[in-house]
Amino acid sequence: MLNVYKKQTYISINQEDWIQVGYSPLVLIEEEEATDELFLQNVSFKDCCDFLQNQPIRGLYMNKTYFTKRPVIVLSDGYGKKYNTYKKFDSISCKYVYIPMPSVTLDYITSHYSASKVIQYIKERNLFNNTESIAEEECSHV
Repeated sequence: MLNVYKKQTYISINQEDWIQVGYSPLVLIEEEEATDELFLQNVSFKDCCDFLQNQPIRGLYMNKTYFTKRPVIVLSDGYGKKYNTYKKFDSISCKYVYIPMPSVTLDYITSHYSASKVIQYIKERNLFNNTESIAEEECSHV
């Protein structure tokens, strides 16, 4: 069954506490797909830079210093504020956590997702089950 989830990105540097970074978009996905996903585990600074060149992550990006052009890793909250800038670290881990969003309106869903997903969402919940019988009754009177 399709549900709406907030997809949050968490980062742990040098195996310290997880911190949330980046803007958290809402996604409409199947329940089975909404499992926490650890996609970087204890990766070195260099490997993280290589990964970020090919695979962008919300709230985590690579930059270069102004004068020496050395790579730095920047953690951001996604709204322009920076958490921290790292010139090096021993390891980094990154994961996505899916948080159910039960109070999303149908108006939001219809305006942000594809028609096929919206139709599937509506059918799975039988939201317009009565409209077919009403339409049939109106047509029979004509």
